[in-house]
Amino acid sequence: MIQPVSDLGYTSFMFRFVLTGWLLGSLPQLALGGVQADRGVVDTDGTPAPFGSQMQPGRGEAPGENERNSLERDRSAAEAGHAFAQFRLALRYAEGDGVDRDPRVAVDWFRKAAAQEYAPARYALGVVHAFGEGVPRDAVLAVHWLGLAARQGYSLAQHDLGLMYYKGSGVDKDDIEAVHWWRKAAVQGNAPAQSKLGAMYIRGTGVPRDPVQAYAWISLAAARGDAAALKTVKMIDEVLTETERTRARQLASEYRSAYGPSPEPR
Repeated sequence: MIQPVSDLGYTSFMFRFVLTGWLLGSLPQLALGGVQADRGVVDTDGTPAPFGSQMQPGRGEAPGENERNSLERDRSAAEAGHAFAQFRLALRYAEGDGVDRDPRVAVDWFRKAAAQEYAPARYALGVVHAFGEGVPRDAVLAVHWLGLAARQGYSLAQHDLGLMYYKGSGVDKDDIEAVHWWRKAAVQGNAPAQSKLGAMYIRGTGVPRDPVQAYAWISLAAARGDAAALKTVKMIDEVLTETERTRARQLASEYRSAYGPSPEPR
């Protein structure tokens, strides 16, 4: 059964926590936008932590001369058809960064950039349709735009598309498809997707239950200092056999080399 996006538990003010840092590549790979890493391996009800944790607060201060010049450069380049500038200008209107906040104008500029197949803008359109910011809330359209960006290899979109499948929002619930997209994001170093993938292996949801794989994936988040992941890795370690523990630690080392940082979680 398809659930409306409102059932994901978010409110319409979310776009005040806008995508800027991660989408523009200025923040570490560790977090979805900022905006912090995932709220944990799993939420308190046992489900993977949620969509949209990649938002950060708008700055809200009055622009100085340098900021005004930057705004005019963005506007000039956007009007000339440059997708990145169109995206930056959209973010300004979404945040109220140097301009009056206007989600509808933001959406117009996101659409112009998305029409040029600019993946971050396609992802942003997925987010605004999911939450109804500047457009009517529409989970099906959210999935459409997230899917376009995800198929371009954009890990944020892959992460959120996986959650839409996991929740059954805008699409029929499909745990296997959720795992498919989380895995694509996880191998790009997306920490929340790595945590979610590990959680699915713990439960055997969408994949065969495999505590060794769970340990390996969740250890990536643990290596970044995620407290929930550290606790979960220790819990998994306690139930592994000695043979499984050896395999799990070896696999975790291989995954950290390929998909994330060290050190070994303690």
